[in-house]
Amino acid sequence: TDFPIHLGDRIFLNDIIQATNANLISLVQSDLHQTRSLGKSQIKTYQVDQAEINLLLEVIHPPISLLIFGAGHDAIPLVEQAKWLGWTVTLCDHRPGYTNRDRFPGADHIIFCEPEQVAQYQLALTPQTAAVVMTHAYLRDQFLLKTLLPSVVPYIGLLGPKRRSQQILQELQQSGLFFTNQQLQRLHSPIGLDLGAETPQEIALAIVAEIQAVFAQRSGGWLRDRSAPIHTTDRGLMI
Repeated sequence: TDFPIHLGDRIFLNDIIQATNANLISLVQSDLHQTRSLGKSQIKTYQVDQAEINLLLEVIHPPISLLIFGAGHDAIPLVEQAKWLGWTVTLCDHRPGYTNRDRFPGADHIIFCEPEQVAQYQLALTPQTAAVVMTHAYLRDQFLLKTLLPSVVPYIGLLGPKRRSQQILQELQQSGLFFTNQQLQRLHSPIGLDLGAETPQEIALAIVAEIQAVFAQRSGGWLRDRSAPIHTTDRGLMI
């Protein structure tokens, strides 16, 4: 075959492949676009003359981006655990004594701002971002929810009891703001999985575990109760 790709080679979606088999290149490019749209890697088989070519069309996802509002003592273990997982961490707080490198040496970005200064953190609101609101200030939390719920952020976690978050949402509704069910489904409050967490370290574990489950589209339940395979790889293989 004249296909200039050898075992172990890698090409990117935007690479221009010089080959005499234009039909094959067209099929590969079409499948690459489809794979990117699906967001999952897959193996494709192509017939070229008398040969068979197997290609792994791989989607490489960026790490989860964690955006934390509130730089209190309970944010310290959350930053540490997120960085241990390889996530990108951005911290926002309005208190200059809290937003410093000595306190959060592992944070990728530290932003000193009020919640109302949306322009300071707006670029961090992406489809790959998990936002955690832990300012411990009612009005700040309320403003942040008003900003985050309409955004593209797929996970919004609010620290505090359920009745507090319900009251915040009720007051926002009374002020004329209404959110869709889809937007409200992204809100997790109380935040975290039910691990019996009490200490800041345990609460941080419950939070990062819930975020991981949401981004992996899993329930976060007991693996021993799972009837389906534990691991579903991007290649469609079950383990």
